[in-house]
Amino acid sequence: MKQFYVTLPADKQPLCFRLLILLLLIYQSIQPASAQWSIDPSVNTRINGGTSARGYEKQVVRSENGFYVSWDDYRKGGEHPELYMQYLNARGERQWANNGKAICANSGGQSSALMTPDGSGGVIVAWVDYRPGLNPADPWATDIYAQRINARGELLWNEKGVPVCTFPWGQYVSDIIPDEQGGAYIIWTDNRFGSIQTYLQHINENGQTQWEQDGKAVCPGYGGNWSQGLLTENGNLIVVWNDDRYGSSMFVQMFNQNGERLWQAEGILVGDALKEQYYPAIVTDELGGAFITWLDTRDATLTSLYGQKIDANGEIKWPIAGKHIASPVNSQRVPVMVSDGNGGFIVTWDDRGLDDQVNDVYAQRIDADGNKKWGDKGVAVSTPGNRQYWPSVVSDKKGGAIIAWQDRVVTDFENSRVIAQHIDSAGKKLWEEAGITITDAKGQKFYPAMADNGQGGAVVVWSDERLFVEGRAGVYVQNISPTGALGCQIMKIDEQPLKKQTVYKDSLPATLEVVATGDDLRYQWFFNAAADYDGASVISEPQENSKFIPSTSFPGSRFYFCRVMNRCDTLYSDFSEIVVSEKISPTNVLDLRVMPNPTSFEWILEVVSPDANRFELRIIDMAGRTIFYQQGVPGKAINAGAHFAAGVYLVEVQQSGQKLVKKILKL
Repeated sequence: MKQFYVTLPADKQPLCFRLLILLLLIYQSIQPASAQWSIDPSVNTRINGGTSARGYEKQVVRSENGFYVSWDDYRKGGEHPELYMQYLNARGERQWANNGKAICANSGGQSSALMTPDGSGGVIVAWVDYRPGLNPADPWATDIYAQRINARGELLWNEKGVPVCTFPWGQYVSDIIPDEQGGAYIIWTDNRFGSIQTYLQHINENGQTQWEQDGKAVCPGYGGNWSQGLLTENGNLIVVWNDDRYGSSMFVQMFNQNGERLWQAEGILVGDALKEQYYPAIVTDELGGAFITWLDTRDATLTSLYGQKIDANGEIKWPIAGKHIASPVNSQRVPVMVSDGNGGFIVTWDDRGLDDQVNDVYAQRIDADGNKKWGDKGVAVSTPGNRQYWPSVVSDKKGGAIIAWQDRVVTDFENSRVIAQHIDSAGKKLWEEAGITITDAKGQKFYPAMADNGQGGAVVVWSDERLFVEGRAGVYVQNISPTGALGCQIMKIDEQPLKKQTVYKDSLPATLEVVATGDDLRYQWFFNAAADYDGASVISEPQENSKFIPSTSFPGSRFYFCRVMNRCDTLYSDFSEIVVSEKISPTNVLDLRVMPNPTSFEWILEVVSPDANRFELRIIDMAGRTIFYQQGVPGKAINAGAHFAAGVYLVEVQQSGQKLVKKILKL
C-alpha cells in the first residue's frame, strides 16, 4: 500500500489533505490483526494506529512463545498518556486488538512502563501512575502500580493494577527484575521526603507486596536519579544507584528474598568519590556477583565510561576507583550492556562530538579480569558522519552482540532511520560495513529498544513519525535474523534426532528425523567420523523431508547431523551416532515365541534375540501373501490373528541379516 506523508502543521494543511490522512488512518486501523513480520524496511510491522504514541516510552520483551510491546498512548487526549500493550506471536502476528490493549482501567493516566517475563509465558509490568487524588497540591504527583498479563491478554491481578508504592509526592519506576518464581522486584526513584532516594519492593506471583508498605529504602537517607538491578545466580538481588553523599557517586547493595541487606549497611562505593558518576548499567558475572558500568567526569572535559566488578561477597575486584572501559574519542553517553556468556560483558554507547551534531556508536567487550578485548577505544560500530545515537544491545548467545541505533543525516532533520549491526566475539562486523537498515520509511524514528528473539537474532521496536500527526508517532517493530535478514519467523529445532543407536551391518536402523519450526524449511543431512560440524560430508541435497535412514553397509562409528535452512537462517541439529557392528554368529541366536499355538482367537508373538536392533516380522498365508507386517525391537509382545480365517500360516522374522520362519495354526 502506498504511504502518504504530511509535514505541514495540522492547522495549515488543506482540508483535502486532512481528510485523506483521516481516511488513511481509519483504513489502517481496520486492517486484519494477522499481519506477519514484514521483509520491507519501508513497511515494517505496525503495532498501533500510528497517531497515539509519543517519544521513547516503549519497550519489547520476549516471552516463551512471542513478544510483548508496551507504549505510552495519547489516543484519548488529556494531559497524561495511558499504558497500552500488544502481544505478537513468533510469526509477528498481533494477538490482541489491532491497536493494542489498555492495561489499566483506572482514569488519570499511566506512563513509563517497564516489563519483565513472569516465567509462565506472560509478563509483569510496572508503571508510573497519575490517578486522581494522589496529591491535590501537586498535579504531577505519581505512584507506582503493577499488573501481570498473560498471552491471551487477561489481566491476572486487579483490573486497575496493584499498588506498589502510594506514598505522597512522586515516584518514578527505574527497573523491574524477575524473581524467577512468578513475581518481580521493582526499583524506583522516590521523592517522598523532599530529596531523591532509591526504593524497591518485592511483589509475588499473586500481586502481593512482600516487604514493608510503600517499599524499602535501598540506603536510608541517601539516593540519586539512576538505579538498576539484577537477580544473581544465588537468587539474591543486586542494586546499583547514583548516590548524593559525595556529590554523585556509584554505590551497590545486595538483598536476599526477605529484603535483608547482605553487604555493609550503607552500600559499597564502586567508583571515584571525588568525581561525578551517573547512568549506571549492570549485568551478572555468572558467579553471583556483577559488572557495573557508569559515566564518569574525571577525564577533564570529557565524559568517560568506567566499570567495576564486585563478587558475591561484596568484594571489589578491580581498582577501587573503577577501570577505564574505553578511551573516549569524544564524550561517551548512554551505556547499555549485556553479558557475553563467557564470564565477561559487552557494552555499547554513543560518542558525542564537540558540536553535538556528529555522534558515533562504539562497543567494547571486557573479560572477567577486566581486559579490553576489542582494543583500547573499542570497536567503531558506526561512524559514517551522521548522527548515530541511543544504541540498544542484545546478546547473540555466541559471545557477540546485535546493536541497533537511531541514525540521522546531519543535513536532514525531518527523517531518520534505525540501523543495526552484528558484532562477533572478536569484535568483527558480520553484516554490511554501515549496518543493516531496519527501517528507512519517511519521517523521524525515536529510541529503538530491543529484545533477543531466542535464536541469535533480535526484535527491534521504535517510535515512528511516518504518519505525522501533531507530533505524535506510531509504534513499529521488526524481527531480524542473525544473518541480518528482515522479517524471518523464528526458526528453532523442536525435536532432535535419536542420539545414538548400535546396529549390525546391513540391518535396518531407526529413521533419523528432525522436527523444526519456521517458514519454507529445507533439510540437508551430513556425516562425519567425529562429532564435529567442520569437515563433514554431504549426504543429500536440501529437501523438504527431514527424515533420513542412515547406511549400515560399513562397520564402525559415524556421526550424522542435519542442517535446517530457509532464506533467513541456518540451524544445525545435535549429532546422532550410529555404531555399525559385524553380523553376530552363530546364526541360530534369533528365536520366536508363539503363545498359544494353535489358537482359536489370536497369537502372542515375541521376538527373542541378544541383538537390540530392529526386526521385521511378516505373517504369510499359504498363497504366499503377506497379510501382517510389523517392525519392532526384541522383547515386546505383538498381538496378531484375531481376525484371521482358520488355517496354516508362516511367521517370518528378519533381523541383522538373520532370518527365522515358524509355522502357526489358527483353529
